[in-house]
Amino acid sequence: WWASYKDYARGLYTPPGGWWAKVKLFQHGLIGVPGDTILYCDLDTLIVGTLDDMIAQGGELRICADTAENKKEKPGVVRRFNSSVMSWKAGQYPYFYDGFDRNALHKWRSDQDMIGELAPLAVTYPPEYTQRLSACLDGGPAPDTRVVLCIKPKNDEAAKQAAWVKKAWR
Repeated sequence: WWASYKDYARGLYTPPGGWWAKVKLFQHGLIGVPGDTILYCDLDTLIVGTLDDMIAQGGELRICADTAENKKEKPGVVRRFNSSVMSWKAGQYPYFYDGFDRNALHKWRSDQDMIGELAPLAVTYPPEYTQRLSACLDGGPAPDTRVVLCIKPKNDEAAKQAAWVKKAWR
């Protein structure tokens, strides 16, 4: 079963930037039935390897570690996770959605900062599973990479610069 996240984002207040819409994914009953495994990837990620071992086991939330190159501290930033790729069991973590309100926009900079504070014990993927596009644009992803995070440049620009990106992003 496959669906674009945009199919589910309708109806949630989303400020400029739109990443807050991800909290809607945790709304109880929106996706799957309780216990189904959900694997979420941002639309601008490049899947370049197997995803089998990125799927949540048991009840944990699995998520990318923080990949920010600029580690400068800012108000509302919780340097713990990157929510470009996440996996969890449907019906778990409903408090990400249920507890969300406009005050969250003032407390945290983004959904991943909120998740970092509310679920600090989430399991991060091994660092070799994800790689920033900026680190592998010229030579391609490392052999153990499963997902390339296209923070900058974005997929369309990167596809003009590297044939491997154009092939992976179709």
